Amino acid sequence: MTIGSRIRAERRARGLTQEKLAQRAAMSVRSINQLETGGVADPHYSTLAQIADALGLSVVSLLAGEDYPKAEAPTSSLDVTDEERRSATIDIQAIEALIRRRLRRFGEELRDPNSPKFRTATTATEWLADVREEATAWLSLVLEGATTVAEGVRLVLFALGIATSVGMVEKRAQERIYALGGEVADFTAWRNKKACERLKDVREELEKRRAS
Repeated sequence: MTIGSRIRAERRARGLTQEKLAQRAAMSVRSINQLETGGVADPHYSTLAQIADALGLSVVSLLAGEDYPKAEAPTSSLDVTDEERRSATIDIQAIEALIRRRLRRFGEELRDPNSPKFRTATTATEWLADVREEATAWLSLVLEGATTVAEGVRLVLFALGIATSVGMVEKRAQERIYALGGEVADFTAWRNKKACERLKDVREELEKRRAS
């Protein structure tokens, strides 16, 4: 099931029209229609967050098609049943697939010599800041899915892979920004450090759980 069909299914399950969902999510009806019909296959994280909130879901739930409100989602990454853990694995797979599509979209923007994102140093810097913000949001979402040390290690390694890919995007974007006369800071090392810190937190949580 595509992200568009998931949105449509969740909307219809709540008896909402596209117009009503658009109103709740503070979006245009055209945007909702494009998402549901596959016109946009790799939506921005903030777009998914707006729609999920309007439907009373978490982003993870929306991506996985799981129909439970945000308030009923597990409050701890360790306080889950076997069934919830299997669902979480599906959630992460859906998230990983969307992240990869978003990374491809970033690459396409960089390869396009006529991209409006790189008309000036200001627009290019704003684009890169948006990429960084979205990447950080996706990384946080991925790392919240760890329920065991092994899974935590896998997700952190995946997160580091994302950070590396984003780092490559940043490097190429910086080159174009410098060519336009602008300057930007490098956040790659900071993001890698945050991913490693999250792995340490997961291990400590699991050790406490075993000891109790």
